[in-house]
Amino acid sequence: MGLLKKPKNNNNGGKKGNRHVKFCNELSERNFSKETKKKPKHIIVVGDLHGDIDKWKSLRKYMSKNPNMHVVILGDAMDRGNYGISILLQIKELSDMGRVTYIPGNHDGFLYNYVITQEILKKSISVEDRKRTEKIYTNSGLELMANRGMKTKMDVDNFEETVERERKAGNIRNLISREDFFNWIGDLPLQLRLTVGSKKYAMAHACFNDELYHNNSKYNLSNLLCAKIKGPRFKQLEEKLNDIIWHRRDEKILSFPNDCDAMIVGHNPVKTPGGSKICYIDTSITPYLGMFDCNENKTTVLEPNGKIAELEDNQFEKGR
Repeated sequence: MGLLKKPKNNNNGGKKGNRHVKFCNELSERNFSKETKKKPKHIIVVGDLHGDIDKWKSLRKYMSKNPNMHVVILGDAMDRGNYGISILLQIKELSDMGRVTYIPGNHDGFLYNYVITQEILKKSISVEDRKRTEKIYTNSGLELMANRGMKTKMDVDNFEETVERERKAGNIRNLISREDFFNWIGDLPLQLRLTVGSKKYAMAHACFNDELYHNNSKYNLSNLLCAKIKGPRFKQLEEKLNDIIWHRRDEKILSFPNDCDAMIVGHNPVKTPGGSKICYIDTSITPYLGMFDCNENKTTVLEPNGKIAELEDNQFEKGR
């Protein structure tokens, strides 16, 4: 499934399953302030959805009213709620249409590792690699269960039935194989840089690592799993990639993107999205969906009715 391939510095535009990666690379290389022939894209960044179908429906409604909008989702579409795989299948189709960019998080890592290690264990690999792979498989399954991912696991274990159910319900248009779906997840870059107007933004699920980004902007979950399997030789890389999807607010930032106006991240729950140099937008503990408007350079929240609420100092508890 392409797991152990060394990441390349091209955009793999012709490779099956990499259409979203190609678009993501093009997106990161564009300066939206220079789009003069057509109306610039309206770039919105949203935090963790965690299987919340009401938040997802609100976001879809908001997107339908704004056809020029492009949404960057900072990972963790699944677990906790019961609709994670349904949402992620829809995200995949929207990404193919150029409406969404998805940046994987730690819950995506649980899911990806759980599925891909099953495939690796069917192959002939070294004794040491097999031991590490078996441990990753066991731990990822336990992580899914511990994070209320039972429905996620069930939907993935019965993937063909899940896809057919979603197609019949009208949630997706096309069928997709389990292999293509998880190749897509594994290939998605863990970090993204965007320039919108005069502002520069760095985005990741939990923390942006500027050194890693400049070393290879396309590091992904496939590379992280490979580093885990290969063990001590890749321990330093594993720790840095892990930090991108696991970093907590009280931990030291390994390599801050100092040339950016803001680093936008999810993962760390807040009641209200906010912050100055670091903007936290994971409001999964509230009924609202935290958002960052790159064109307006400000945080907002999407209400359950699909409308934007302007934040006031006394409206919610402010994020750090």
